[in-house]
Amino acid sequence: PIELQSQACDSFNTKQLTLEIQKNFDDVPLRKLSTSKLALSLVNKKPHFLTNEESHPTVAACTWVSTSSFRDRGGKKKIVDLELMREWLAAHRVMGVSYFAIFESDADWTADNFRQSVLWPVLAPLIRENMATLIPWPLPACGTRGDGPWVKLKGSQRTALSVQDFFGRPAQYAAQNSCHRRLFGIVDYVLHIDIDEYAIPGIDHKNLASVLRSTQSRIAPYPLGSLALPHIFYGRCPETINNASSSSLFFPLARGCAGKAQPSRIKQLASTEHVSYIWDHYIRAKTPQSRTLNANALREARLAHARADYGYNGPATARFAPVATDERASPKAWRTFRHSILPRLYSLNCNLANDTSLCGVDDSFCWCRDIATIEYWADRVKKQYHLWWSSYENAFS
Repeated sequence: PIELQSQACDSFNTKQLTLEIQKNFDDVPLRKLSTSKLALSLVNKKPHFLTNEESHPTVAACTWVSTSSFRDRGGKKKIVDLELMREWLAAHRVMGVSYFAIFESDADWTADNFRQSVLWPVLAPLIRENMATLIPWPLPACGTRGDGPWVKLKGSQRTALSVQDFFGRPAQYAAQNSCHRRLFGIVDYVLHIDIDEYAIPGIDHKNLASVLRSTQSRIAPYPLGSLALPHIFYGRCPETINNASSSSLFFPLARGCAGKAQPSRIKQLASTEHVSYIWDHYIRAKTPQSRTLNANALREARLAHARADYGYNGPATARFAPVATDERASPKAWRTFRHSILPRLYSLNCNLANDTSLCGVDDSFCWCRDIATIEYWADRVKKQYHLWWSSYENAFS
């Protein structure tokens, strides 16, 4: 409601809004699960993917995007890249996501004029196939510098799950949890990520459902509450030109080199049945017997973060040195970067990256060439792209 918007972004007057959630959706038409009539009004039966055995357990993806300009944590002005969003949707479809729930922040449209949404041309093909919903989220991107206050959480207000403090983004967290609850009884797991992040199945699996089945079999009879995907920055390999200009993972030049592995940025494949709350990188289990595991980055799954400003021009751009710019990096950081990091990016295949001493995290890899993986998926992503948006047939020429 309009009268609550300013309060929701006020760090000194935090309010908890309690929603009554229906426990069983079996007999409820899916259109009633959305605050908007526009997308789910096209859904009048259970999605077709629920009857496909190979797709079980079923996976949906939730993301929260802004079609108006905002500033990120680094103070840079941003707006959603629609071409990137098409790639992101196509990529996750071929990787095993069966349903997409897209929340548009600060939306000013309603069920009566939904085609005014900037996202409608992107999502229309998916919605017609009963594979997506577009939900207007009235709150702006509060909690981003320049657009609203950061809500910094003290140690006493949360469990210390990582060494770094992270900041509350109440509008986004509310959208995340709204999405998670809407999908209860519809899909088995929900992937909570941004549109510059890609959940890539490992070399032992052809899709995310296969990853989840394998993980569940390892911990049976306990249910899998959530699978944490290890975070790895991806950039264009150092021999390419303009190696940090776009968040595209596959086109026009593949971001084929894995860079820094950052454990604090994991993202979750969370069970709708066994997880009650999503908090960016963390979850709260609903059932005590459920288990939360970390995926092996090579063999099971990983989160490839194709951040637009990530590259290998220097130790700061590559997040190897904790400074703002490459010019501020110490001579020692530059020497290590040139003599230990760059040689790996030129020659070391990620499948052979047994030395994780530079990664600082187990079951992961870093600073290596993953071009074969990106090329493997790129052809499939391109086919799915053209299947959905045939009018954009020259997009990858």
